Amino acid sequence: MARIGGDEFVVILPGTSGRTEIAGIADNIVRELGISYDVWEESFSMSASIGIAVYPADGNTAEEILKNADNAMYAAKRKDKNGWCFYEAFMQSEALEKTVLRNSLRYAVERKELSLAYQPQAAAKGAAVVGFEALLRWDSPEHGPVSPGCFIPVAEQSGLIQPMGAWVLKEACAFARRLADHGYEDIYIAVNVSAKQIAADDFVGVVRGALAEAGIKPGQIELEITESFLMSSMEDAKRKFGELRATGIRLALDDFGTGFSSLTYLWNLPVTKLKIDKSFIDIIMHDTAKTNIVSTIIKMAHDFNMVVVAEGVETEQQYTYLTENSCDLIQGYYISRPVDETEAIRLLHKGKDT
Repeated sequence: MARIGGDEFVVILPGTSGRTEIAGIADNIVRELGISYDVWEESFSMSASIGIAVYPADGNTAEEILKNADNAMYAAKRKDKNGWCFYEAFMQSEALEKTVLRNSLRYAVERKELSLAYQPQAAAKGAAVVGFEALLRWDSPEHGPVSPGCFIPVAEQSGLIQPMGAWVLKEACAFARRLADHGYEDIYIAVNVSAKQIAADDFVGVVRGALAEAGIKPGQIELEITESFLMSSMEDAKRKFGELRATGIRLALDDFGTGFSSLTYLWNLPVTKLKIDKSFIDIIMHDTAKTNIVSTIIKMAHDFNMVVVAEGVETEQQYTYLTENSCDLIQGYYISRPVDETEAIRLLHKGKDT
């Protein structure tokens, strides 16, 4: 067994072993690493994602075996994040596709291939638009329109998410400036920030710099953060978000309910808004027990004096349930699809006229 760098280790099983025996060993490793340890009166546990490659079927050289085990490990992470996966030939083509996509993505900003779409967030009662969420789009000459679900993970894995995130923040601030020039200074723009952006030492400075360059008030920008980052970096997040909140920037906890949702986040972080994940909205009126969870989340957030946003609202049934249970804001196709800047301003003009 050897550590080959960072948090990656290699285990070599010499001799001939069948897949069943190898799978049993992988299960044992995952189980043993998952045992809890008490340190300074706190309980800690680890998880492992294991990729398995077998010689000679999966490669004739050490380099090939390591590369294919690595590909299998990433497949295990996508699948379970605490399990194992054997290498399969299709993983090599997936890895090649990611490499090609990553190379194209490196030049997307300077070639002006990226753009932002804006999805309205509207008051549940009255449907007045109060803000927009900025959503990143990539129209590549080589690959055509690429789904964010495809290129965002590639950007995070390759380190490109930081320059891309800085570009998104700058563009969103510029749009907020143009909204203010149209008389909509009270409309905010919500921007998703990734864990790697937040972890950067200059994160607070980058945010403040974007606001200063656009000449907008801090309250015109809202940063959306996810639980996944908070689980490993609570103290760092608490310090940075405290600095940003003190300047007047809005903070929202995104995708609530999809991770290890904890009241600790609501107690310790200066977030003023909670977004209920679309997966909860989808089951409204289909599963009574789970539907009741939505109303419980709304009540709990209100007890913390937080504004509640339901994202992914698509039907009148969902909308009616949410308004009856005092949800504050609605986001989703029921209100509007993501639109370009011109259409976003038109929606605001339309709302003012009515």
